[in-house]
Amino acid sequence: MEAQPLHLKRELGLGSGITMIIGTMIGSGIFVSPGGVLQRSGAMSYIELGTMFPASGADYIYLMQGLGPFVGYLYAWMNTFVLRPVAGAVICQVFALYLLQPFYNHFGSHTFTEDLKWNLEKGVTILALIALCVINCCSVKMASWLQNVLTVAKLIAIALIVAGGTYHIAMGEFEYLEQGFDQVPNTTDSASSIALAFYSGLWSYDAWNNLNFVMEELHDPLRNLNLSILIGIPLVTVIYVLVNIAYLTVLSPSQVLRSDAVVVTWGRLFFKDTSYEFLGEYVPWVASGFVALSTFGAANGTLFGSSRVSFAAAREGHLPEILSYIHSKQRTPIPSLILFTIMAIGLVLTSDTYTMIDFFSFVAWMFYGGSFLSVITLRFTGAKLERPFRIWIVIPILLTFISVFLVLAPIISDPQKEYLYVLAFMASGVLFYVPFVLKKWRIPGMNSFNRKICAVCSLSPGE
Repeated sequence: MEAQPLHLKRELGLGSGITMIIGTMIGSGIFVSPGGVLQRSGAMSYIELGTMFPASGADYIYLMQGLGPFVGYLYAWMNTFVLRPVAGAVICQVFALYLLQPFYNHFGSHTFTEDLKWNLEKGVTILALIALCVINCCSVKMASWLQNVLTVAKLIAIALIVAGGTYHIAMGEFEYLEQGFDQVPNTTDSASSIALAFYSGLWSYDAWNNLNFVMEELHDPLRNLNLSILIGIPLVTVIYVLVNIAYLTVLSPSQVLRSDAVVVTWGRLFFKDTSYEFLGEYVPWVASGFVALSTFGAANGTLFGSSRVSFAAAREGHLPEILSYIHSKQRTPIPSLILFTIMAIGLVLTSDTYTMIDFFSFVAWMFYGGSFLSVITLRFTGAKLERPFRIWIVIPILLTFISVFLVLAPIISDPQKEYLYVLAFMASGVLFYVPFVLKKWRIPGMNSFNRKICAVCSLSPGE
């Protein structure tokens, strides 16, 4: 008997939508190196697109509608096999590093050799990815609950930092705030440097469109998408401003930019020369714990949203059919979640994922630019479509030009072979697009394999 098509459950409300945005956008950067944060007005473009096409998949759906199926396919190809697995791998590696860092400091290098550190960090990273996969496979509510709890935890940490900064200001200690960043030397002397600096800052500020990935699981999606973005984005911006002000009540701008773990440096200096100076000894443990929780929440949001892109693309026939299946009881896209986890673990074991960020970020900005361009093209090709939210057209036009700069500047200013490798991998998607999408070829025995997987794993096609 054929498995009956199922729908994803609408189990995410406004609160979950806001924590999804805040929890994924605020990862480790605010506690580690908050020097390069940019407010993303592009989120408004995603409100218009998301309310026009309230389906899971975010950029994939928007590129399909605005620029055509082939562009949407290329996005799904790169997102599934490269972009999001890289993001998940990097975030979980940061989680592992900060979870283990206090033990490194406490026991010293004579206990933790470099080889042992490497093995421990890889092991913890892989365990984190597996744990997140299991949670997201088991239940949307469980994954949402975890996101909510971890977001509250990081907001508590942020509140403590802001309270400390407020105390210093009340005591009249704001010398560095008055100085600002005037004394910090400018080292971005080329278009490539500027673009790569944007990549670093925007990477840590990623997830502005994360909620668009899960539109089918939002209660009242048009209302909750609007409110979640309109509340979440400004709130994150206010949080970053307040935390940076708090840092500058204790640290000089140069100390902020030089510190690898600014919250640890801030905490130690905050208690220095006070009757509570002994508390400074516990700062690395507490700070590392909060950073680990924060990054774990960001990784959870990344996995949750990314799996929905593969799911949506598979429903359209752009990825293997098995990725469009969901669990018949839990209604979670288990095959897509497992694929994401396998790809991320493979990157952890075989690659230096940190160096991949710059080289793959420019591809991500190709597709971001494509989504902004879709807003423009749909004003003409989809003029009659209902738009519950309509953005001022100048904004997507400006953001499209910015995206072009961020893509081309590093290649033109400082060409490197790695950019060619990335483009070659993207082009390799054509080899699969022509036979399996356009010609609709099927691998012999695949239908039988899919039916067996459905029977064993209680999966059904999603629609």
